[in-house]
Amino acid sequence: MKKYSNKVLIIALVVLIGIFVLSKVFRSPKLESNVRKELVTIDTAKITEVRLQPAKALGQEIKLIKSGKKWKLLSDSKEAKVEAGTVESMLGVLMNLQAQRMVTRKKEKWDTFEVGENSTRVSVYADGKKLTDFRVGKTGFSQGQGQGISGAYTYIRMMDEEEVYSAEGFIGSHFNRSFNDWRDKTFLRVNKEDVDRIEFVYPDSSFVLEKRDSTWFVGDHPASVSKVDGYFNNIRFKNVNEFEEGFVSDGDPLLKMNIVKTDGAQATAQAWIKTEEDWVLTSSFQEGVYFTGKTTGAIKDVFIGKNQLID
Repeated sequence: MKKYSNKVLIIALVVLIGIFVLSKVFRSPKLESNVRKELVTIDTAKITEVRLQPAKALGQEIKLIKSGKKWKLLSDSKEAKVEAGTVESMLGVLMNLQAQRMVTRKKEKWDTFEVGENSTRVSVYADGKKLTDFRVGKTGFSQGQGQGISGAYTYIRMMDEEEVYSAEGFIGSHFNRSFNDWRDKTFLRVNKEDVDRIEFVYPDSSFVLEKRDSTWFVGDHPASVSKVDGYFNNIRFKNVNEFEEGFVSDGDPLLKMNIVKTDGAQATAQAWIKTEEDWVLTSSFQEGVYFTGKTTGAIKDVFIGKNQLID
């Protein structure tokens, strides 16, 4: 009986091994032919245009076009400067986008991984020739040995394929961006050491912050060193994130600031009131670009009163 049982076990083992071998022989070539490691590999120096249809913009096409060494942003009839570093970050992804694994071959699963028709589409060109075309899906997270999050991945589908792959990282954040997300948000760039004086022009309380030798004055009163430093920290690298489209001024700005540098160069910032809380702002750092600012935000930081500079 024991001898018979051993024989049965041996036969069963042989059958299982045979099934495994046959599955490798007949199935592996098909699987391997569809599993790709490199999804996108591009010499980014050759890229001249990137067309995006971001999911968050409901398919509105956005174009990033290289002009010389700079990039410009286009959408419909709008054109704008691109925020520094955003294109470079995106190109870093396009340089070498690799698959971790294939997650499905089924078209009916596209929406599950958010790589269907409503997902973010990325098309890359070099002098009119399409280099790659793919969709960016949702992001997931890998679990480490301690059940904590060990990393992120994003689902990717090439436009001419049904397969969906996972790729390492938060890839969607580089491509699923609206027109305004890409825009340069520069409002002020002011280095304290380069400034000779700042003229604050208000309807009833204008004043000048001026450096005499190495001391700052508000009129004839010495300014507070800490308060002056705090103000320059606020305007040293000032961005405004919301844009005011189609603004046409119906009069002079209510608030104005003139920055006079030690070399005589000037920069300006202006503000028009819309409501008690909302303002329209512009500056010479981006001529013709108008921003939406709040009384408690950019207005409070930039257009200060003289009492905020003296003890």
